[in-house]
Amino acid sequence: MKTTTYIATKDGVTCTVSDQPEPTKASILRANLTLAVTAYDHMIRTRAARNPRVYHNPFALSLYLDAIERVIEDAETMPMRAAISLNFTGRMLNNLLRKAAR
Repeated sequence: MKTTTYIATKDGVTCTVSDQPEPTKASILRANLTLAVTAYDHMIRTRAARNPRVYHNPFALSLYLDAIERVIEDAETMPMRAAISLNFTGRMLNNLLRKAAR
């Protein structure tokens, strides 16, 4: 797939054309899940900053991203919903299943 990028400069507009491969199903799934996980982590971090009774694990995001990689590997051999359910639980599971369905 050829993509054309227009970049505005002081001298005018520069046009670049590049050959980028079509996004795969795995890369789209990874992007959707990563977006959902980072949004969830941001929500919990913001809530913890406002309320001292809410705990935010500062290392949770890296654990979530590792789990996403496991989901991508598992999705090759089993249905996507089963792969997500195998690696996540609770609110995060519900959130990811909604995002992955898109």
